[in-house]
Amino acid sequence: MVCVVEISCPAETKAKDVSCTIGKNNISCSVATLSAENREVLQGELFQAVDQEESMWSLEDTHSEHSGRLLCIELQKAQEMRWLQVTR
Repeated sequence: MVCVVEISCPAETKAKDVSCTIGKNNISCSVATLSAENREVLQGELFQAVDQEESMWSLEDTHSEHSGRLLCIELQKAQEMRWLQVTR
C-alpha cells in the first residue's frame, strides 16, 4: 500500500532543485525554488515505517489551469494500514 504526497512547485523547478531523503522512519524534502520560509516542504518522523527501496519521488508537469510542477512523493508502507497523517 502506498501513501502519496503531492506538493505544488514553481514551473522553473528542476530535479536538481529537489532534495528528498526517505529513511525507514523519517523523511526530509526541500525545494530550492520555493521561498526560504517554505523551502522545507516535508520533514520529520514518519507515521509508520516505509520500505525505502520501493519509496520514491518524481517531479511532474501539472495538467491543469495552474502552471507549475508537482513534486510527487510515493511512500511504500512497510505494513498495510491506514495512516492518520504523514509525519508525527
